[in-house]
Amino acid sequence: MKKVKLLKPHTHEGVEYPKDTVLLLSNSDAAWCIPMEIAEEEKSAAPAANEKPADDPAPVPTPSSTANAKSQASNQETKA
Repeated sequence: MKKVKLLKPHTHEGVEYPKDTVLLLSNSDAAWCIPMEIAEEEKSAAPAANEKPADDPAPVPTPSSTANAKSQASNQETKA
């Protein structure tokens, strides 16, 4: 897994991520995003403005986890 920072807004599976979002990606996803100039490897020791600090139990968002959460919310609205 690699931590990357988006260089520009990016949409993955219908989820929009703004520029400078820090994501935790698989090595293969990072290997695709970096040469396409969508993201760069995150190397800073300090958390980015929109990244949770390491002592915060909330995970860094990944494209699939955000899409799953959005899908679950949609399913709950349908049941209501």
